Amino acid sequence: MKAVFAFVILASLVASSTAAIPSLAKDVIYNSNSVEVVYQGAWNQQGDQFCCPETNCQVQVQESEGLSYQDATNQRLRFDGVGSQPIVTLFGSIQKEMLVDPTTLKCLSYCPNTDDFGTYQVPSNSTDLGKVTRNGKVVEQFQYKETLFGIVVMETDNFYLDLSGKVPTPVAEVDLLTPFGESIGKATTTFSSWVPGPLDAKLFAVTGIDTCPEDQNCGNNVRQSYRRRHKLFKTYAKYVQENKMKKIEAAEPFTYGL
Repeated sequence: MKAVFAFVILASLVASSTAAIPSLAKDVIYNSNSVEVVYQGAWNQQGDQFCCPETNCQVQVQESEGLSYQDATNQRLRFDGVGSQPIVTLFGSIQKEMLVDPTTLKCLSYCPNTDDFGTYQVPSNSTDLGKVTRNGKVVEQFQYKETLFGIVVMETDNFYLDLSGKVPTPVAEVDLLTPFGESIGKATTTFSSWVPGPLDAKLFAVTGIDTCPEDQNCGNNVRQSYRRRHKLFKTYAKYVQENKMKKIEAAEPFTYGL
């Protein structure tokens, strides 16, 4: 009887020490900066420099900054990147990711979107790694493995949340990129603002949707960075595969020495 009683107390302590994963605002405007390092072959980092000591190495560094508009209520997403034109994705019956004119919001080109709408959240089955210091703040670190179809690990995400205020606020996210099990780089996102609240419908009032031409380069770096940043992994994976096929087709054909 004592043993059973002790087990019940232990189970109670374990349950009480497991905190629920914080839920983030679903309708929100946030400013963030993302630095993505994608590599092939042997490389190393020296301070802020990424170096290739050998000829079979390639390192690409891409930085993007801008405002994200996440409207979960109406299932639409917009990103205004610094130095680039806005991208608006409308889900549901439209399913188009559109590059738009920043003034008129006329659709300039679109790519098919194969993802369902999803808000920026720390997944409920993430692992709580406890308190750490990030960007000068004491934050809570959570880790989660993003998978495609529940099998292939696309990336391992580390979320850093400030839980000291009235609402949970993202401070940073560090992702280890492993599409289709292949380690290709790391992405670091830093959040400088997080403002919950309803969004103005005018932000998503894209015109010319039905006559908008399909983009002939849907796998470009700007669009792929946008998809990865906003967790649109099905569309992201589609163009990772297409880009690989293009590289194979563009390679010099093998000839036998007959």
